[in-house]
Amino acid sequence: MDAQEATIEQPEAIAENVQDANEAGQPTTEANSMDSLPEWAKGLVKDLRTENAKHRTAKKAAEKEAAQAEEQQLLAKGQIQEAYDKVRSEFDTLQAELKASEQMRLKM
Repeated sequence: MDAQEATIEQPEAIAENVQDANEAGQPTTEANSMDSLPEWAKGLVKDLRTENAKHRTAKKAAEKEAAQAEEQQLLAKGQIQEAYDKVRSEFDTLQAELKASEQMRLKM
C-alpha cells in the first residue's frame, strides 16, 4: 500500500471508529471526534468551517441587501400610488367642473 492509498483509507477508518462508538452507545462529541482526527483532517475541517462561515456571511449580506432593495421598491411604489391618486382626484374634480360648466352653458 502506498502513501496515497493510506491517506484515502484513513477517513474510512475514522468513520468506522465513529460508527462503532455510536453502536456501542458512546456519545461522540465534537471535541472527542476532533481530537481523534489526524492533523491533516483537522486542518481540512478548519478550512471547511472557515469557508462555510464566509458563505454564511455572504448569504446574510445578500439577504439584507435584497430586503433593503425590496423596501425601496415598496416605498417607490407607494409614492407612485400616492401621485397617481392625487392626479386622479384632480382629474375627477376637473371633469366634474367641466360637466357642470357644459350643463350651465346648455341651460343658457
